[in-house]
Amino acid sequence: MGAPIASFSVVLWLAIIVAWKRAQRLWIARENELKITENHCQPVKTLYRNPLYLGLDVVNEMFQTYYSGTRNRQLQKQFQDLGETFRMQPSGTARIFTIDPMNVKVAFGGQSDGWGVEPLRLEAFRPLMGAGVLVTDGARWTHARGPSQSYIDHVYRFHKEDLSTFDDHIELLLRLIPTDGSTVDLQPIFNRYMADSGTAHILGKPIGALQSGPAGDEGMRFMKAALHGIDMIGKRDELPQWTQLVLNHGFQKSCSIVHEVVDRSVKQAVEYLRDPANSKQESANLATEWAKLVHDPLEIRNQVLNVLIANLDTIPITLTNVFFHLARNPKCYEKLRREVMEYKGNLNGDSLRSLHYLQSVINETMRLNTAGSFNGRIALKDNVLPRGGGPDGTAPVFVPQGDIVICSVYALQRRPEVFGDDADSFNPERWDHIKPKTWEYMPFSAGPRVCPGQKLARIQVAYVLFSLGRRFKVVENRDPVLEYVEEYRVATASRNGAKVAVHWG
Repeated sequence: MGAPIASFSVVLWLAIIVAWKRAQRLWIARENELKITENHCQPVKTLYRNPLYLGLDVVNEMFQTYYSGTRNRQLQKQFQDLGETFRMQPSGTARIFTIDPMNVKVAFGGQSDGWGVEPLRLEAFRPLMGAGVLVTDGARWTHARGPSQSYIDHVYRFHKEDLSTFDDHIELLLRLIPTDGSTVDLQPIFNRYMADSGTAHILGKPIGALQSGPAGDEGMRFMKAALHGIDMIGKRDELPQWTQLVLNHGFQKSCSIVHEVVDRSVKQAVEYLRDPANSKQESANLATEWAKLVHDPLEIRNQVLNVLIANLDTIPITLTNVFFHLARNPKCYEKLRREVMEYKGNLNGDSLRSLHYLQSVINETMRLNTAGSFNGRIALKDNVLPRGGGPDGTAPVFVPQGDIVICSVYALQRRPEVFGDDADSFNPERWDHIKPKTWEYMPFSAGPRVCPGQKLARIQVAYVLFSLGRRFKVVENRDPVLEYVEEYRVATASRNGAKVAVHWG
C-alpha cells in the first residue's frame, strides 16, 4: 500500500504546484490588465516571422546578421518598417526596441529602482571583471560609482591642464606606424596605446604593450588576454540565459592572465598603504584609491577591472573609426590637418575643445559608429513607456517586470529629422548647425549610468587625433572593403580595422 500512496502524494503535490503556478500567472495577468487600462496602454507592433517556429527563426536571423556584421543596419531597416518602437520575443523574454527619445529617456534616465542591468550583465561579465560599476544595480552600483567617478574626474582635471602626460605613449605609438607609405592597420596599434595609457592611470604604470622586443611581451600578453576576454563576455551577454555555453578553457586562461596582472597592482597598492603617511596622500592610481576604501583584494580587483576593461575597448574603437572615415574622406582630413597645423599657442583641454572641426570629426564619427551601438535595460518592476503603442505609435506601452528595453543608438543617431536627409553619410560639417538633445545623441549613454569616463575619453581621442594630424600629411585608404563591417563584442568595433597608408610631413 505504501508505494501507491507515495505515488499519489507525488502526483497530488505536482498538481498543486501546477495549479498554483497557473493561478499565479492568471493573477499577474489580471494585475497587468488593470495597469494597462489605468495607464491607457495599447499593444506595440511586434516583429513576427513564422509562428510555427516559436521565435527560433527570429533568433536565427539575429545571429546571421551578427556574423555578417550587419545587425545594426538590419535594426535600422526594422525601425523604418515598424516605427520607432517595436517588440520582439526571440526567446522567453520579450524585448522592446526603441529609438523614440521619450522612451529612451524613461528607460535610461528613469529611477534606478525601476530599470537596471544586473540581471542582464552580471553573470556574463563576472568571470572577467566580477561585480562593479558596469554590471550592478542598487546599493552595490552606488557603492561602486562614487569612488570610481571621483578618481576619474581627478585624472581628467589633471590631464586637462597638462596634455603632455600623454606624449610618451603617443611617441611610442608613432614608432609603430610605417614611414614608407606601406599599408598598416591602425586598430591594433590603438589597442596597444590604450593598454599602456589605461593601465598607467588605473594600475599605476603602463603595462608595456607599446614596447618592442621582450620588454613588450607581458604587455602584449595582457592586452591580447583582455581583448579576448572582452570578446567572450560579449558573446555571453548575447546569451544571458545560457552563459555557461560560452565558458571555455581559452576564456578562463584569458581571465587568469588579466587577474594576475591586476592582482599584482592591487597587492602593491595594499602594501603601499601599510605606511599610515601614504594613506593620507592623494591616490596615484585607481587601485590605490580603492585600497583606501575596502580591504578585500578581490573587491578591489573587481572595481578596478570594471573601469579598466571599458577603457581598453572604447577609446581604441573610437580612434580606429575616426581614421576609418577620414581615410575614405580625404577632403575632411585635409580640412582637419589645416586646422591643427594652423593652431598656435599652448594646448590644453579647453583649447582642444575650441578646435571646432576636430571636435566635429569626433562627434560625427561617434554618431555614425559609436562603440556603444546598442544598450539595454531590464524592467526591475512594472513600467510604462510613454509612446509606441497603438496603430499610430502614440499610445503608452506597458513593460512588465523582466522585459527588456533596448535602444539602438546606431539607429537613434541616424534619424533624418534630427541629423538631416544624409544622416547615413559622414559629414562633419553638419555639426556647424545641429545641436541634438541628450536623448537624441548619446554615444556615451546618458542618465544616471552615463559613462563615468566620457570627458577623459574625449580628451584622449582629441589629443591623439591632434598629434597624428600634425604628423601625417595624407591618410590614404588601403581597404578594398569601403563599407563599415561591424564586429560585436561588448562594444561594436570595425571588423576590418582601419587599413591605411600614411604620408608623413
